Amino acid sequence: MICPNCGKEIDDDSTFCVYCGKKVEVQNNGEMTFSSSSDEAHYSPSSKSHIQFGKQEQAYANGTVTLQKSNFNRTMIIIAIAIAVAAFLFAWFLFASPKTRAAKQLDIGEQYLKEKKYEDAIVAFNASIKIDKKNIKPYEGLVVAHTKLQQYDEAADAMEQAITNIGLENYSR
Repeated sequence: MICPNCGKEIDDDSTFCVYCGKKVEVQNNGEMTFSSSSDEAHYSPSSKSHIQFGKQEQAYANGTVTLQKSNFNRTMIIIAIAIAVAAFLFAWFLFASPKTRAAKQLDIGEQYLKEKKYEDAIVAFNASIKIDKKNIKPYEGLVVAHTKLQQYDEAADAMEQAITNIGLENYSR
């Protein structure tokens, strides 16, 4: 037998349609019906291609509108997620740019110099140089830290490295 609500083939002894869930009743005259408080449909076995819907057409139309509204909501959620991801990436690039990271390492190195943690300062200054080789400040910090540790050869190497990377042949303070 065919469900009068969704038109799918169901077992002849079914009480409910397994596809749409509507209760199906077979009357003595061979006519199959289903009903609820707002929907009513009739199916006559003599004309399988003709299903008469009362208020069911309106419910189907409302179902279509609901489906379109659901697609609209899904689209809006996807757009909102895309905007959030774009904002996150923008903020990440803004705050995690190489110049920002190099400046942070430089600040850490300078703080270590103030605290007289010269070996930690050397690590931070080298990290800053690795990110941005053209900034003179971390080279200056390296020279100071190596000098405080009485590592004069390393201080001279830091000056030579600055001259090579920045081009400070005529640099004087």
